[in-house]
Amino acid sequence: MKQYDAPKNNSGSDGEKLGQWSPVLSTISIIQGKWTLHILRDLIPGKKRFGELRKAVVGITPKTLSVRLRELEKAGVVHREFFPEVPPRVEYRLTPKGEQLGELIGAMAVWGTKWREENQAFLRARAEEKKPSPVPKRDDFMFID
Repeated sequence: MKQYDAPKNNSGSDGEKLGQWSPVLSTISIIQGKWTLHILRDLIPGKKRFGELRKAVVGITPKTLSVRLRELEKAGVVHREFFPEVPPRVEYRLTPKGEQLGELIGAMAVWGTKWREENQAFLRARAEEKKPSPVPKRDDFMFID
């Protein structure tokens, strides 16, 4: 284990024992949610409204986007600004803490580009493993949909 990820025994401010703490694992716990890295990636250029994020993160449901944004806001990574207008407007932007995650996401992009062919081969093989096996054809058995 590298020095920067050496587990530490820490106590919380309320005296609660946090146990083994790792800087890498604490970072992963914030960014590991499904769609979270997509949201962060799309907020790196600047503030966005909810609808803009929903369109940018293809495939995310509004409920999941709301949940992820709330989690990131609680973690101090995203700032939510509400404008009491008609209709109401809400904008999201990265906090300084969240902006530093841009460096991490950039490093991930560099790594992914460097190992692109190998990674694509791995992902294709993994997708093949997950395909359901074909149903054997039997004349004496009828499937009803």
